[in-house]
Amino acid sequence: NLTNYQAPTNDHEQLLCNLFAEITNVERVGIHDNFFAIGGHSLLAMRLIARIRQKTDKTVSLRSIFELTTPEMIATILDEKESDDGMQLMSGLGRIDEDD
Repeated sequence: NLTNYQAPTNDHEQLLCNLFAEITNVERVGIHDNFFAIGGHSLLAMRLIARIRQKTDKTVSLRSIFELTTPEMIATILDEKESDDGMQLMSGLGRIDEDD
């Protein structure tokens, strides 16, 4: 892990490296470190998702954590998603008008 350490190059990578380290209790995490290789598992992945949402207001799916396992890869989807995950409810949609 330490031999191939590569430092974060932007804010999202920095945030994710910090969160990976916090959640897995690994002292230093680089952008190419695999979440599961450093001790992550599905329950910790759920904690990671919650912390990402808390810090960025952005939702990352569990599937994304399993497929995009490094801070660098997850940062790319945080960079893409400017506001939401496309699943926000819009007011007025699906409204039922009742006639008596």
